Amino acid sequence: FNGIIPAMIVNDGCEASLKKCEIKGNKNYSTIGIILKNCDAKITECKIHNCRLGGILMLLTKNNQVNISSSKILFNDMLGIQCLGAEAAPAIESCKIENNNGPGISVGISNQATIQKNEIRLNKYGIEVLSADPLIISNKIDKNYADGIVTRVYEELRCEPQIFNNEISGNKENGIHVMGAGNFSRIDANVFIGYNKKAGVRVCLRGHAILLKNNIGKNLTQGVLVVETGTAHIERNKVFENIKANIAIGGLSSVNNNIIENEISDGRCEGIFAIECGRAYILRNNITGNHDGIVMVTAIPVVMTNKIHKNKSNGVFMLKDSRPILKGNEIVENEGMGVYIRDKSCGEIERNLVTNASLSLVLTST
Repeated sequence: FNGIIPAMIVNDGCEASLKKCEIKGNKNYSTIGIILKNCDAKITECKIHNCRLGGILMLLTKNNQVNISSSKILFNDMLGIQCLGAEAAPAIESCKIENNNGPGISVGISNQATIQKNEIRLNKYGIEVLSADPLIISNKIDKNYADGIVTRVYEELRCEPQIFNNEISGNKENGIHVMGAGNFSRIDANVFIGYNKKAGVRVCLRGHAILLKNNIGKNLTQGVLVVETGTAHIERNKVFENIKANIAIGGLSSVNNNIIENEISDGRCEGIFAIECGRAYILRNNITGNHDGIVMVTAIPVVMTNKIHKNKSNGVFMLKDSRPILKGNEIVENEGMGVYIRDKSCGEIERNLVTNASLSLVLTST
């Protein structure tokens, strides 16, 4: 710890219990609130603030037991709380983690922290996960200055966070950002992912996300954005009222995305937007009230058994040499064209029900 000034160190093999303590650092020096190293600790109803190098740093083994609860981690530089140690499983619950100049909580390689029922706001990132496997459950993560949750990979070491039942809103970039080969983030049953200034969920750089049963709405760009080499399995979500496409996929090497049994509604632009993407599977979705139902640009998705109803313009719009499989869909009561095919687009188009549009089918060469 050369050059570091901690208020408290709990070292190898020791135990500590703190309750109703206040630790104030000094940002003119390399201060840390608490260092926990290979020990057991319980920290309850404490306030740790204004430390230059962070509030709490943990370096633990899988046999250590650490619980941080009902505490305030505020106004620290670098980060609020850092969890290090493979297979260690500290618990952070019912805390207020606010106004830290780095991540509110940082979870390092192979750590299995439980992060539950916290208020995490006004940090740079709400939670940062680096090739780790935390359980992130029932938190309120809002108004952070970058992403609400960012999950990254270090040298392709596997990253498998479980992000469950959170409210993630009002962050200045994405609600959840998944990136890196070996990243398999599971995003499940979150109460609301919305009002973020970029996408609700963004997947990129060979990352893979599994999205199940989330409510994703009212973001200022896309609801779900899967960029270039990223992939996602998107099933049984409600995706609604996003300013750009409710769900957008495409770009370099974009293949193997699944969009299945979602309620996709009331977007200002497209319900689903697929651009320059390889094979994707768009199956059994209800797509209603968007500007366009599905728009494909130089794309070859499989689009089957969807209900594409009451969109404000076209039900399905294919352009720039798109070649989808379009089978067994109900394309009904759209205000523009039912199916609009242009720019040399073609494909396997059969057994679709197309009714109650200003024109059911339009083909143009330009």
